[in-house]
Amino acid sequence: MPMFKVTCKWNGKPWEKDIEAEDEADCTEHMYLFGVLIGKADIQDLQITEIKEKNNVRTSTC
Repeated sequence: MPMFKVTCKWNGKPWEKDIEAEDEADCTEHMYLFGVLIGKADIQDLQITEIKEKNNVRTSTC
């Protein structure tokens, strides 16, 4: 499942978290469900960016 970097102002304070979600719309729904509806947070300046996987190839010498 893709990972997304989420940044916003949470009750006026900078907030950042990596969230696993099906897609950007699902990530947005998670933020509003848990932040606004459950947490009663004021979320502003919401930005969501998909985190692309980096292939770290390790090489070894024998």
